[in-house]
Amino acid sequence: MCVSRLLNEKAATSERWGWHGFRRAWATRRKVLRVQDVMRAGGWRDEKALQTAHQSADPETVRRVLDMA
Repeated sequence: MCVSRLLNEKAATSERWGWHGFRRAWATRRKVLRVQDVMRAGGWRDEKALQTAHQSADPETVRRVLDMA
């Protein structure tokens, strides 16, 4: 099951974020999950594209990484 259709419908109702904003936020919130699962659910075919263009660092996760050191 791919979330692209659901996100597309949601993005159509929001002028603020648009399709790519929803897709980036969706992927970023799921970056702690296995990349293969996120790719499958989100409809990505390329791991590099998912991780470089759609997932971004956030202060909470960076802090958790630093706390593990």
